[in-house]
Amino acid sequence: MIAIVSRFWKCARTKYRYFAFSLIILTLFTEMSSRVGISLAMIGGMAKDNCTDPLDIGEYCFSTDIKGALLGAFFYGYALQVAPTTLARLIGFNLVYRSTALISGIIQILFPLVIGASPIAAVAMQALKGLSAGIFMSNNMDFTRKWSLGEEGRKFLALCGMTTQIGMGLGPMVAGLITTSVGWRYYFYLSGCLYLLMFCALVVFVPNTPLDARLMGEDERNLFQEKQRSIELVTPKDDSDGQNQTKSTPMKILLTKAYLWAFCLYMVCAVFHFYTIMTNIPFFLNKVLHASAEQLSFLQLALGIVGAIGTTCFTILLPKIDKKMTWKKARIMFFVSPMLTRALILAVLAYVNNLVLAIVLLSIVMITYGTTFSGGIVTTAYEMKPADSAMVMGIFNSFGQVSGFLSPLVMTKLTDVDELDPNYDAVYRERWMYFFYINAVLGVLGTLTIVAAALIRPGEWQKHPSLIKAKNITKVLKNPAIDEKES
Repeated sequence: MIAIVSRFWKCARTKYRYFAFSLIILTLFTEMSSRVGISLAMIGGMAKDNCTDPLDIGEYCFSTDIKGALLGAFFYGYALQVAPTTLARLIGFNLVYRSTALISGIIQILFPLVIGASPIAAVAMQALKGLSAGIFMSNNMDFTRKWSLGEEGRKFLALCGMTTQIGMGLGPMVAGLITTSVGWRYYFYLSGCLYLLMFCALVVFVPNTPLDARLMGEDERNLFQEKQRSIELVTPKDDSDGQNQTKSTPMKILLTKAYLWAFCLYMVCAVFHFYTIMTNIPFFLNKVLHASAEQLSFLQLALGIVGAIGTTCFTILLPKIDKKMTWKKARIMFFVSPMLTRALILAVLAYVNNLVLAIVLLSIVMITYGTTFSGGIVTTAYEMKPADSAMVMGIFNSFGQVSGFLSPLVMTKLTDVDELDPNYDAVYRERWMYFFYINAVLGVLGTLTIVAAALIRPGEWQKHPSLIKAKNITKVLKNPAIDEKES
């Protein structure tokens, strides 16, 4: 065991950036796996489905409004993630990131105790958790900019995407298994303890910049020093044209960019689709297609894995596509094609009566989400200008996550049917059809937004000069003896 630990630590010191990135990934995994577990906890025993039924196994009787608020509370705060992102821009992303892990851990542990005393207070706690968690995605961009070498940045972001999808799939599965075996409360306790563990690891092993890492090997430290010099070779000395990678664009100028607002509206539509699948679809499958809580827990894991596979496939395909198409055309394609595919499938899902067919269609939808971190909105935001990517991510994700609470609220309001209605099943199914149609319309709207932005201001859709010359930078990093002028 000592030999294994020693070998691992020797490898970690040689590639310390990978070790640091793995801790960021594990923290992100903990966060994503905790987001949608509450829906499985509600189905599996936390909330009664029918408060008038004495045989209902649910522990608490919540109104429809409270149920919708609990499902969407996290996103009330998460939609304001531009606030923690702006704060992080001022005092440092790493500090805010660590603090978020600590706050989230405390909230998860206290949640089972608070919800019994005051559901309103529990909703407020989830909203606070969402507000603090707003730093997770934008921090990934900032971390990638600082800690990646050469062309590693795109791969780092793709791994973040895989982690997001697997985490949101594994969270419900774990919640379902724990709920059915020992009770829903223990899922929150486990999640809280993992947050606190990751907080300690981040404090000890992940400093603000790679050059501050005391445990990093000397060879790797030299690479980061060479990276800094290489960036200066391919970026202007001033920031008058906004092309200096090391300086972020002033907020007043950034807010005038057409692509930014197109990203915001596109993200609203994309996230509405995403949480329709990950948060709302379990109720449709449970009540309409009669899937059990155990089946739903494994389904969510399967969908997360399929999404991660999709990200992997598009990560492999992206360099090949970039060789055959211009950067602009390739990126627009990675926006438009997945969105239209999701719109079509969600419209078709309204008429599906077979659970297996529904799962197949949902799997295809999750595969299309692989483009988000591999060629789509996250990759494009990073490639346009790395120094702005964290703030841009914070802004468009703030707008997008409004759908995180709008989606469950619209679903609960739309499908709120009187259980005494003799035609309850038919009316309930019809309401779900309307909800799927809303998703389809949003898909078309998101597509038109991106196309319009690219046509109106085509000059904004350009890859940053420092990334265009990334291959030359990589050569310098691998062989410091290469003449700077040549690179």
